[in-house]
Amino acid sequence: MIFVLTIVGLLIYGLGILFSSSWYIASNIHQNAYFFLIKQSIWTALGLFLMFILSKIDYKKWKKVAIWLLGVAVISLIAVQFVGIPVSGTRRWFRIGVIGFQTGELAKFAFMLFLATYFSNLSEEKEKLLKNVSLSIWNFCSSYLLTYSTT
Repeated sequence: MIFVLTIVGLLIYGLGILFSSSWYIASNIHQNAYFFLIKQSIWTALGLFLMFILSKIDYKKWKKVAIWLLGVAVISLIAVQFVGIPVSGTRRWFRIGVIGFQTGELAKFAFMLFLATYFSNLSEEKEKLLKNVSLSIWNFCSSYLLTYSTT
């Protein structure tokens, strides 16, 4: 429950930041100060609805499609360079009817799902090795950031 409340709190905070930074432009361009807030709220509600629906799917089913989804994501990342819609000089978008999506978003989800599946299948020895490597990387990155963030 705390996780859900945290997500909802961050979404509300984000919508507030969006409104405070866009109301002036929205009122001048669209004659409605709430234009971007309404538009983002609709997408937020859709995202929450999809989160709820997808959370009801058994995680074992996600494991079965992880590698296939990663393959589709990689193919779409390559294909978008040839048949994607150019936006601001780059080809990162596919459009299917009125719906447009960035293939990078699919790739992020597919990669996260693949890594979760991969790590859940590790043996205990490999988990210890992975934990030690992860801690080493974390220590290096935090030391680097502490050292160079002040200069």
